[in-house]
Amino acid sequence: PYDIWPPQGKEEAFGMESRIMKVLDVVVALYANTDLIRKGNYFSFTDVESLHSDFQAIEDIVTDVPVDGTLIILDMPCAPEVHAAGDTVVVRGPFGQLEEAMSDKRYTLLGNQGLLYRFLLYQLEKKYGIYSFHANALYQRERNELFVVFGGAASGKSPALMAGICNGLEVVGTELVHFRLSGQGYTFYPSSCMDNIRPSCVWEDFPELLGKLEVPDPHEFSSPSSKYLLDMQAFKTRGPIANPRLRLIIPKVEAGRSPVISDKIFDDGAKTKALFDNLSEKIGASFSMYNCMACNGFDCLELSRRRLTAARDLLEAAGSPAVETYLASPRYFLEVLQ
Repeated sequence: PYDIWPPQGKEEAFGMESRIMKVLDVVVALYANTDLIRKGNYFSFTDVESLHSDFQAIEDIVTDVPVDGTLIILDMPCAPEVHAAGDTVVVRGPFGQLEEAMSDKRYTLLGNQGLLYRFLLYQLEKKYGIYSFHANALYQRERNELFVVFGGAASGKSPALMAGICNGLEVVGTELVHFRLSGQGYTFYPSSCMDNIRPSCVWEDFPELLGKLEVPDPHEFSSPSSKYLLDMQAFKTRGPIANPRLRLIIPKVEAGRSPVISDKIFDDGAKTKALFDNLSEKIGASFSMYNCMACNGFDCLELSRRRLTAARDLLEAAGSPAVETYLASPRYFLEVLQ
């Protein structure tokens, strides 16, 4: 019956589990004929696949409220596939077997790099005009200055984050940075204060944080590349941030790098492109799950145009700040983020 959804509140007749959750302004309903949507590891504060490494708060809704989108999971013996129609996404496949076989559960339906994560970003943007950088952000409250540090995996976001904490900055987001434009300017919203990092990032480069953060010894892990979900909620910011001065930073970290190579991008077109590309990364790109399930991104031409305009409008509203680039060693960012 997945092609005639929703069942008007009769999910029990279909043998379905249900769950309604809220992230920022968006409300999404989950239905499944499996207990997958109740698995604690995807909503914990300890597992690297947890959605709490993407979003600050995931609220379970128990009252009857309108939903913005629906995700239906059907565990059944067939080739894994995704069907998306409007604000409803249906997936089917042998998910019990796939979950058991998948060692890196970040790349699963509910993992922090999976389908639900991207569907939430899509709904936030489409329904509420809340855009999400793939970045971390740190706040200097006295100056009302926000550092936004862009980048993908292994780009240098985590060392910059550690440097900012060393300098007493407040953590606004570790993986995503949300903002919304309005007639009063722009507002940034707190995101996750949990980050998947390699413990050596702290032990080797920022040992002064070992007394402030609970970071396991890197030798406890089987591989130097193993990651740990680090809790930085003690340093989280308070509430939304309205119209801060922006510092836009693209890092590239190399151990022992000297001299530092830095530059500033002033061209408006190049800055807009840099922001647009980053904003589009998680919504627009195709991705895979369980190492066997290919999925298109959730983007479309209308949203892309709106996103490009939002990137340009944010720069204009913020006074057209430069985009700063740095190729440096980890501890150099103590000088950049202060």
